[in-house]
Amino acid sequence: MNKKNLFLKTFAVVMVAVLLAGTLGGCSFIKGGEKEFDEYLEELFTALFSGDGTSINFLLSNPAAYGLDEETASVPTPSAKEDYEKGYSSLKMQSKLMRLMFNYNDLNEKQQVWYDYLATYFNNRSDYKDFYYFQDDFLGSYLGFQAELPIYLAEYGFSRKHDIENFFNLINSAAENFPKYVDYERERVQNGYGRADFVYVGSIEQCENFTGVDIRGGETQNTETENFLIPLFKSKIANCSFLTEEEKAAYNDRIAPAVNDVLIPAYVKLGQGVTEFIGNENNNQKGLAHYENGKKYYELLFRDATGVSDSVETALQKILTDYNASISESKAIVSKIQSEYGLSSDEISDKLDALMDSDLENWTIDKMYDTVGELRGLIANDFPALTACGQIVLKEIDPSLKDNYSPAAYFTSKLDDMNANQVIIVNTYSDNLSSYNTFDLLSHEGFPGHLYQDVYFKNSGLPKTIRAMSSSGYMEGWATYAENYAAKYFRPDTLLNLLYKLYLLENKTSQYIVATADIKVNYEGLDKAELRSFLLDTFYSSAAGDAAMTNAVSAYSDRVFEHVVEVPTNVLKYYYTALKITELRTLCAQMSDLEFHTEMMKYGPVLLDQYYAKLTAN
Repeated sequence: MNKKNLFLKTFAVVMVAVLLAGTLGGCSFIKGGEKEFDEYLEELFTALFSGDGTSINFLLSNPAAYGLDEETASVPTPSAKEDYEKGYSSLKMQSKLMRLMFNYNDLNEKQQVWYDYLATYFNNRSDYKDFYYFQDDFLGSYLGFQAELPIYLAEYGFSRKHDIENFFNLINSAAENFPKYVDYERERVQNGYGRADFVYVGSIEQCENFTGVDIRGGETQNTETENFLIPLFKSKIANCSFLTEEEKAAYNDRIAPAVNDVLIPAYVKLGQGVTEFIGNENNNQKGLAHYENGKKYYELLFRDATGVSDSVETALQKILTDYNASISESKAIVSKIQSEYGLSSDEISDKLDALMDSDLENWTIDKMYDTVGELRGLIANDFPALTACGQIVLKEIDPSLKDNYSPAAYFTSKLDDMNANQVIIVNTYSDNLSSYNTFDLLSHEGFPGHLYQDVYFKNSGLPKTIRAMSSSGYMEGWATYAENYAAKYFRPDTLLNLLYKLYLLENKTSQYIVATADIKVNYEGLDKAELRSFLLDTFYSSAAGDAAMTNAVSAYSDRVFEHVVEVPTNVLKYYYTALKITELRTLCAQMSDLEFHTEMMKYGPVLLDQYYAKLTAN
């Protein structure tokens, strides 16, 4: 997972006036060329983050260079329906104005790709104008703003006093804006767009986990443990050389009241507010297809999550086809192991379990540093070289976040600083460590995945606007493709390499099952019971007649159902896009791996459709 700008998803409403006025101020509509387009990208970047002190803190080392050094940090809030519709409708105008501003044929090749990307981005985002009640950015068990805020507070950088004040502004804004999340959700429910009860329960559980307060049990405060943000803040303040000792003491005096008397009560109040929606008759306990216009909304989500123009139906067929191909590949590996190493199927299964069990000892920061360093060296012949890379920093999350955080995430580094730290946050406290392999995880988040990707774009001088407005489908598709490609580096020409590839294939096929369920539930409308039957018939027919296995599959199906209902298309953003990149690699068989990877990085994180068009043009 790649963590970038936390609040970019809501930018349409808050910045549209700036886009249409400030960015184009003084424009006489004399069409420009390369120079003017570069200037436009710079102006657009400034407009994009004007007023967003939080994103600026994560993305810029020198915000003053962009006139963004005095922006205020705050938690985003739902806008009024009228403002939302106006904002998203106006984005189409930005695309039209681009046509008036620039002579497309006067742009260089890369600029034409970026022009097309931005024009498509604005047009596509404008399609959401009629879906005000579908916004799911604010509440969630691990991807809602309220769930992500603690890790952003933990990683908030202190380079000057303004940053520290903005840290407190962010906390105070949570107390001010979280009630608006409840108000918006209440409006959704009243208009027939309530979410499933388990989504609300998951949101409340996140509030409980972070605060240590049993909200549903009637508790209102935690008097037993100190929230991790307090000592973390003090440790960061101790390293602020721009502060006097008196100033450090004064800031340290403020942190406990801010967390204990403002932030934690805000989360408790949010959790209490969300409880009112559980059990409401207007809640939809099924997928998006059961909302009015839900299928259309899913089509938009799928398009923007993947960056491809394939229909949902086409995607489902491709997923099922590659699922079967992956099963065949797994069988071929098993046969190879049996032939070359004389192992039975049961022995192979035991060896695979042993491989995963032995990796548990690698879930330490020191050993993961070793793995990242190993991967960095191993990819040298297959991926374009990096000219510079800041210090790589691996961190563990706090245990209070373990149930509401991914296995790991790479934080996009400062866009304007070649020497900025490259940070990967690892969930070493997860209860599911045995389901992941650290080599796999760090090839996704590190080399040749997100970290490599981000540094390469920085090395290549890619415009900051394109990097900040990156296609999530391209970003996650690349990282997922990269983790599968990196299998060649794991103990090559050994039994362990074959077992590792078998593990990756099992992981891919299980995710294809989730991806299929995503479409079946959110687009075709299967309910929980229907999904159980579908999975048993389609993927687990061997469970027929075995009550224990049938029950296990049914329980798994229910977990999958709740996952895809809460975060529709999320799994497709990873696995369908990786499938598409692998498909494109096959179409470019005449290229070496190095050539293909170089071409796949050439234009930055634009739409996969654009890479398809470029790489298959000849």
